[in-house]
Amino acid sequence: MKFFSFAKMPAVACIAALAAGSGSACSCGASFHGQNNLELATLEVDAVSVIFEGVPVRFENQWDVLKAKDGKRISANEHSRKPDQSNAMLVTFRVQRVYKGDVRPEIEINTGFGGGDCGAVYAPGLNYSILASVTSASYLVVSMCNPGGWIGGNDVAAQLRYLRKEQPIASDLVPWRRQTPAEYAAQDELRYRDSAEFKKRYAEVTGEVCGTTLEEKPTDANPGLIEFLATAGYSPLEHPTVYVNADGSFCSGRLGPGKYYLYFSHFA
Repeated sequence: MKFFSFAKMPAVACIAALAAGSGSACSCGASFHGQNNLELATLEVDAVSVIFEGVPVRFENQWDVLKAKDGKRISANEHSRKPDQSNAMLVTFRVQRVYKGDVRPEIEINTGFGGGDCGAVYAPGLNYSILASVTSASYLVVSMCNPGGWIGGNDVAAQLRYLRKEQPIASDLVPWRRQTPAEYAAQDELRYRDSAEFKKRYAEVTGEVCGTTLEEKPTDANPGLIEFLATAGYSPLEHPTVYVNADGSFCSGRLGPGKYYLYFSHFA
């Protein structure tokens, strides 16, 4: 796997529980109701100020609670160190292609931590379609409820064809209607095939970190867990985590290309 490497993780404090208390459950409702995929893509594109394709290259935690030094006084109500900027993560994208708005070669997008606060989650090194809103303080904001996503995903295909001024395909023009249970069941094979194709495309641009943990004197049957923390930065809530198998082996699942710290936790 030629584009992966990993480094040893220095000792860090466990802060996920504290951060989790700042979020609430996220629920996304449909903002637009197009007659077909093409009409929906048109409505979504027209509703935002900035649209581009880009690769996330840096993730910066903006919450003062998680960055404060010992003895420093901080506000209990404000997550951000910048005025009028209440989101928790600042993600810097290297722009690949601009569709709408005044976009620099590198641009910062504000979002949440994830884990219930509607924060958008991005894997390092992958190319995403970003549809961002502009706040009154001129910050660009994206949540998991925004349209857009990884450019190889099924959900953004019609949107990208519209943005790139490509001819729509047949599925973009099929009118939407509520399916009967029989009609829905009849499409199980198609949904399975689409899911398999998506997993194959995602596997082609991602990779895994696998290995084995060794413990000289095992104390119980719980080998612990490993967190994979991108060296480009990471949210304390939304990052890949796996439990170690009973024999000490582990695999990360799909990761974006880049370097990662591996942080091992053992529960006594």
